[in-house]
Amino acid sequence: DIVLDTYTAWIASDLGMLDMLKEYFGEVLVIQSSVDSMRQLVREFALHDGAGLSVGWRHGAFIKTEYTEAELKGQIDKYTARIESLESKCQIVQFDFPGGLDELTELLLEISSESIEPYFIAKESNALLVSDDGYSRGFAKNAYELTDSAWLQAIANEMMREGTLSAQAYVDIVFGLCLYKHTSVSIHSSVIDSVFERDSTSGLDEFRVICDYVGGPSAEEKSHIDLVLRFVARNWYFAYNPTNSEAMEKLLQISSGDAYPSAKVMKATSILLERVRLMPNGVKLLNDLLSIPAPRFKKFVVSWWEGHFY
Repeated sequence: DIVLDTYTAWIASDLGMLDMLKEYFGEVLVIQSSVDSMRQLVREFALHDGAGLSVGWRHGAFIKTEYTEAELKGQIDKYTARIESLESKCQIVQFDFPGGLDELTELLLEISSESIEPYFIAKESNALLVSDDGYSRGFAKNAYELTDSAWLQAIANEMMREGTLSAQAYVDIVFGLCLYKHTSVSIHSSVIDSVFERDSTSGLDEFRVICDYVGGPSAEEKSHIDLVLRFVARNWYFAYNPTNSEAMEKLLQISSGDAYPSAKVMKATSILLERVRLMPNGVKLLNDLLSIPAPRFKKFVVSWWEGHFY
């Protein structure tokens, strides 16, 4: 069995993971106070009658989002369905805290019982704590000696490895976790390829969501450059020379017109190059990429560099 904290229960329901978690682990436990908090959120949404707007911060700029009354109702219906899914597919439980608790636990109960109740449910039920909050998992281990815990992607990775999760379902889960702006999401090249292929937006909006977890200032160099190299090799070389034929390569080197790669590939490559530029030693890594023997790629990188900075 597993127990989900409030945040993780919300995500698992939204990403359609409850059935697969139940089939894999048995019972999925969710605390009553988590459900109560979610219903309170829906009630607060319902107080905003009529159309309105919200202001957020994205990609270094303020973004104003206007919504209609119908859109607000749709959001409320969506949240309500998410809660009902939890109630129908999970075992809703609560923990009766005894008296004589330690000072730390007493203090936390006064602040928010739902933040620590999953720890006690997990210990009482001998269930695995599943939390997508790394700080919560660390706190549970250090403060309450709850050594066994996991997070949703780790579970999805294991299910994928065992063959109990389809490739498409895995991509959907990883993409969903990226949408939630998790601090850390591991990205496989197959996920990048799948999201790229299905992204039909003019700005490659879905692909950008995934690429936020490729490269960047805190990226580990070898693994992240490998992701970029795989994408470049697949779309700039093997898409036109799938058998790695030396004769074909020579012909392409002699005559590589403007028919390939597509504008979509070039836009996606630009997004990845920008993520490489933001890595430690990013300029050096970009120069290293120039050695890739794909036709037109070196010229493209140089043109991108000039256009990016000038």
